[in-house]
Amino acid sequence: MSGGLVLACFVFYKLTSVLYTDVDNYDIALVTSSMMAEDNWCLFLNPLLCLLLRGLTELYRGGDWFTTLSHLGVFMGAWTVAFCILKKESIENPEKTAALLWLILLLTRLNLWNANFTVLSAFFCFVGYYTAFSAESDSPKKNWIAVLFVVLGSLWRYETALLFLPFAGLRMAAGLFEHSDDRERRKHILSSGAVLIATVLFLTGIQLISFQLPSHADSVRYSQARSAIADYPMREWDEIEENAQINEIDYRAARAWNLTDTEHLTTECLEQFARAGRRTATGEEMWDSLMGFFHDWRGHLLFLFFWLICLMLRCWKNKNRVTRITSMLSVLGMGLILLYYIRLGRAPVRVVDSVFLACYSVLMTVPAEKKSGRKEKMVQKASIAVLTLALAATIIGSERKPVQWALLSNTGNQKMIEELETENNDLYIWKDYYLQISSRYMSAGKFTPTNMIQHHISGGDWMYGQKYHQELLQEVNAKNPALALLDRENTWYVATSPDLMLQILQEHYGDGIRSEMCGSVLNENCWKFYREEDAGNAA
Repeated sequence: MSGGLVLACFVFYKLTSVLYTDVDNYDIALVTSSMMAEDNWCLFLNPLLCLLLRGLTELYRGGDWFTTLSHLGVFMGAWTVAFCILKKESIENPEKTAALLWLILLLTRLNLWNANFTVLSAFFCFVGYYTAFSAESDSPKKNWIAVLFVVLGSLWRYETALLFLPFAGLRMAAGLFEHSDDRERRKHILSSGAVLIATVLFLTGIQLISFQLPSHADSVRYSQARSAIADYPMREWDEIEENAQINEIDYRAARAWNLTDTEHLTTECLEQFARAGRRTATGEEMWDSLMGFFHDWRGHLLFLFFWLICLMLRCWKNKNRVTRITSMLSVLGMGLILLYYIRLGRAPVRVVDSVFLACYSVLMTVPAEKKSGRKEKMVQKASIAVLTLALAATIIGSERKPVQWALLSNTGNQKMIEELETENNDLYIWKDYYLQISSRYMSAGKFTPTNMIQHHISGGDWMYGQKYHQELLQEVNAKNPALALLDRENTWYVATSPDLMLQILQEHYGDGIRSEMCGSVLNENCWKFYREEDAGNAA
């Protein structure tokens, strides 16, 4: 039955969702499939996973192995959770029904199949800890399954796996108190929990060591500095202009994700910007962020909080003091972690989802009363009714989509956007690369072809500073994309306005540089930059 439920969810996903909805996952898939360069090392993934993906790509280059393995992991993880729910004898059938409905909604309404790799890591960790701590008896098979999914969570994103450790420690402590008179059970809890935690720390150590390798160290530093500037609150220029070592135009460019001037926006320069401008969010900013988040994701949050409340009621109907304290501490920990990220100014929905799943891994595994009273049964029935209505609304509101397969994403994708067909050494540098290029291929479930990658590049994304991106720029003779706009033939900047790019060029390469619009591409203005003495050659 558990396999049938998950298979039905997978069919639903295939019929109602496109293959790619998250640009980070899409870019990671391009990198790990060696579409950018043969070296597929990606700083977000564990190097062991990158090696595995490289080996699979060597065997078959027609598909996206990263997404394929992600889907396989979600499928097997959902099956494992469903199986554990159905086989658990300590909970009644209504509670099992509610838990299965929640799982189906997690897969469909929140589109876990296409979730950001951070959320995928959180789901894998959730499956691992749920399998380990929900077992009602010692089971070597379940222990190995738990280790497997914790390994997957660590391979997909080690920071998320580390986020689960406090919750795992809390659940282990609760288990030791619950079975204070059962020495064998306590021994099993300690050993299985220690193995899971050691697994996370070991794989984290491998990734951190890879960050220190000479071939990767500068790329990691560049990415960390870029993220600090672009993803977190920064001071305005007038707050740091007294710092004579910082260039105003470069500072504004970095904050606007314009990283094209690689000669000046170096790793050391970005680190200097981060040190001078980094700040935490103000109280007003935190409040505005919360209100904006609730407004944009209210349906999403309603689902997360509804299940959280159901689980808290389940824990509090248990007269066991350990269960109540454990549930309180897990929710308190979740709140503190979210507050920490909000204060940092970095609490996107993927972080919220991950923290909720970490909390669920505790609340769904603590013991509950085996028999429910009349009030509890009414709550269970109400929960089932609400979850059923939410599932029905999800199914009714979904539109039929063409079926897309990850293992075919690198086939039949060569001539999809005829307006962008290029010749010779044409090079277009896009301000909004994702909106104009990536999104079109993502909606079709296809990789951006190599020919397109070599003629259309982004003016700023997380690939900048990475070895494969540097090799790409070298290959197309645009090691410094900003300077290439001046010195390289057939090179254009595609954006609504050229102002910031013009300021960058005038700041470092001469006041006499001018811009001229020379047409449009995909309804975006196309600009050519030139020096005044070369005005006659502008095209």
